[in-house]
Amino acid sequence: MGRWIKAPIVDDDLLSIWKYIAQDNKEAATRTVKEIEEMFGRLAEMPHMGRSREDFRPDLRSCPIGNYIIIYRAMTESKGVSIARVFEGHLDYERYLR
Repeated sequence: MGRWIKAPIVDDDLLSIWKYIAQDNKEAATRTVKEIEEMFGRLAEMPHMGRSREDFRPDLRSCPIGNYIIIYRAMTESKGVSIARVFEGHLDYERYLR
């Protein structure tokens, strides 16, 4: 079983996502954040399923989920992933990766 860890800023990303969606529907906001976190687990099981983003940084990968993009790295010393950020897909998130 793979494991995942997340950078502290990911909590801020998820909270921002929740707050934005919760303006209209708190249940949908909670469901969306849960789905994103479930994807963390799937990525931990299959770390290379996301798109390679070595054009920005070595070992960086991205994986879309709904309207969001998870930015992560596969952990080489153990099976799993390190979650770096979660961005809204319509943002120019690539700007943050440069």
